[in-house]
Amino acid sequence: MKAKGISDARMVYQYYGEAVPVAPNANPDGSDNPEGRQLNRRCEFNIKTEGTAEIIMKF
Repeated sequence: MKAKGISDARMVYQYYGEAVPVAPNANPDGSDNPEGRQLNRRCEFNIKTEGTAEIIMKF
C-alpha cells in the first residue's frame, strides 16, 4: 500500500485463523460443511478515514 501513498504506520493486520469463523465448518451432526468452509476463506479490509487503516485477514 506504500505505493498508493498509505503509510506503513496506518496499516495493521491480524490473523485469526480458526479462532473467528463467520460460518460453522461442520454441520450439527459432525459432517463436513463445505459451504461454511468457503465462507470462512476470506480477507477483510477495514479502512478508516480517521487517519488509520486496519486490514484484518482471516484464514
